[in-house]
Amino acid sequence: MPVNIVYYVSGHGFGHATRVSQICRALIDARPSTRITICTKAPRHLFPLCSSDGITYREREVDSTVVQPLPYEIDVLATFRDLRRFLGEGRDMAWAREEGAFIDASAFDLVLADAPWVVGLLRGTSEKCPSIVLVSNFSFDLIFARLLDHLPSTTSPADREDYRAMTGSICRAYQKFNHLIRLPGHIDFPFLARDSTCEVSDSPLIYRPARRTKSETLAALGLPHGSLGSSNVLLVQFGGHLVADADAAAATHHVPHLPPDWLCLTNASIDDPRFIKFPDDIYLPDLVGASDLVLGKIGYGTVSECVGMGKPLLFVARDMFAEEAYLLRYMRQQGSCHELDRTRFETGQWSDDITKAWQSVQGTTGRGCEDGSLELAERIYTLID
Repeated sequence: MPVNIVYYVSGHGFGHATRVSQICRALIDARPSTRITICTKAPRHLFPLCSSDGITYREREVDSTVVQPLPYEIDVLATFRDLRRFLGEGRDMAWAREEGAFIDASAFDLVLADAPWVVGLLRGTSEKCPSIVLVSNFSFDLIFARLLDHLPSTTSPADREDYRAMTGSICRAYQKFNHLIRLPGHIDFPFLARDSTCEVSDSPLIYRPARRTKSETLAALGLPHGSLGSSNVLLVQFGGHLVADADAAAATHHVPHLPPDWLCLTNASIDDPRFIKFPDDIYLPDLVGASDLVLGKIGYGTVSECVGMGKPLLFVARDMFAEEAYLLRYMRQQGSCHELDRTRFETGQWSDDITKAWQSVQGTTGRGCEDGSLELAERIYTLID
């Protein structure tokens, strides 16, 4: 009998979606008859296998939004207000009842989640709910608990108490999960400290490997083999590096400074031949594989691909993101990283930090490691009741 799995995927950011896509690929490779239904608000194009017979994309809101004006900033008040919208007036239980009926009608063998807490509520609304498995490096109970400390001083006591209560309800929902598979660089999951019966195991590193060689990727960007000479390649993995001067009326922008003999792969259009714009639909792990240094944030996707492919990381810190400290520790243990001050990033003063990050790995060999998604897939299959 084919295995039938439903996978609930957070709509926040792309990191959840890209690693779930890799895991789904492994689940199908391990057992081609498996059927997977992906439930998410994340864009469909992040799940390329949904065009195959085995995987179905079902658009469904599964969590609230973490509001980010910039890749390294959170609008805390807007984030909690959206959490209230998602949870308030019994909407969380209404969601659980609707999804419980969907679960019962679909005869799923397993429920996977990365990492919506509301999935835990299915335990009380579905008569045929199979095991519920959280596969993630973090849970949102810690994320929101940390954000409570960053609420504006003008937040009323009543609102603070409401947000604290909602954070507690998230923790209680996670306690209903049957299994937790922790990805590398994981947090200390708060819900495990509350008499949870959740069974815990650890996953190998899951990441998306490059599909093309460095020369193939660069040739596709108009840089044929031999054209680089001795140049090194920097990959910028997020936007925001064309930042207006403090005098907004001037509407001028900083072209980032690069050391001599460096080129930069970027998603921004910069009038400088050293900056090569890559298309929006390119397979990003190919760019990681083609680079000598990655400039990005400490998120699971970036960290996993840098560690997996043995690439050093120049990062801009994101102080409000509770999972960052754990991923940073993992990156320092398994790879190489160097911090670029936010002001220096925004004003394009990159050159010295690029040089320091690059010099720190000279004489060393990027370790790299194999993607462990097939091993994880086999472990997931053992959890079917």
